[in-house]
Parts: sequence; structure tokens; C-alpha cells
Amino acid sequence: QIELSTPLIKEKAREVTKNNERVIDCYIFLKFTMKIAIEKSTHKFSKEATLNTKERIKRYFDYDLLLGGGVYGSTKLSDLNESYCDFNITKILEGE
Repeated sequence: QIELSTPLIKEKAREVTKNNERVIDCYIFLKFTMKIAIEKSTHKFSKEATLNTKERIKRYFDYDLLLGGGVYGSTKLSDLNESYCDFNITKILEGE
């Protein structure tokens, strides 16, 4: 978990964005390549997990402002693989 530190700086905001992209890439890989049923959408899960206090919402807006004007793409589905997930997928699926 990466913290939106105080003071928030552009380099830290980019680091957070890269981490968030990996989470989304893992979600997409699991859902669309491995065909694993995932209950919640990434947006809903992310919002519930991170934007659940006024302070976190304020920090998110500060972070979003620092990223203004940047171009951020997504990874092609054909390029995604298990390495985008920060956990052992096989062990999770086996319930270990």
C-alpha cells in the first residue's frame, strides 16, 4: 500500500498511479483472461477501499490535481499475465 504523503509531490503521485495501474491490470487479467468471476467492478472496489473518509477524498483530489495534463494509458489485454498480480494466483485459487 502506497501512502499519499504530505506534502504530496508529483513524483509520488506518479508512483501511486503506477501502483494503481498494476492493480487494475491484475484485475483485468483475472477477469478477462483467466475468466475468474469477480463480484465488484474495479471502480467500485477502489472507491470503497480508498475513498471512505473526508481526509482521503481531499488527498485524492490533491493527487489528481498533480497528475493533471498527464497521459496515462492501459496495458493491452494480450500483454497481461500473472506477473501483474502481486500474489500467487494458483495458491489463491486453491484456497491456500
